[in-house]
Amino acid sequence: MRQTTQSIKELCEKDFYLWVQENLKLLKNREYDLVDWENLLEEIEDMGQRHYDAMVSYMAVIMEHLYKWENFRLGRGSSCVSGLV
Repeated sequence: MRQTTQSIKELCEKDFYLWVQENLKLLKNREYDLVDWENLLEEIEDMGQRHYDAMVSYMAVIMEHLYKWENFRLGRGSSCVSGLV
């Protein structure tokens, strides 16, 4: 069955995994005119933002642990250290 640009756009809302597979196949076959560029670019942007947000969150946890390590390590047992690892 030959996909049209409109049917691929509709697929994004109905079956995301199949939509990804169809767009991947179109890109590999260099059928750029049929790729759902609007939704594909939106998904790439969202993915980048999710990775950035996760990185910021991890950095905040690391900084919190470093602060605790620097300011509260004296006189503490191993429970403080195990929270950092």
